[in-house]
Amino acid sequence: MFDVADGTVEFANLPAPPEGMEIVGCDVIIRLRPKRKG
Repeated sequence: MFDVADGTVEFANLPAPPEGMEIVGCDVIIRLRPKRKG
């Protein structure tokens, strides 16, 4: 596992938070696998 540098991933649209709440962060998981041959 490794960290992706801040600012290298962007989201164009996030859903509005529920009434009385604010978005303070967003965690992203990028799953990797070896490239397939061929």
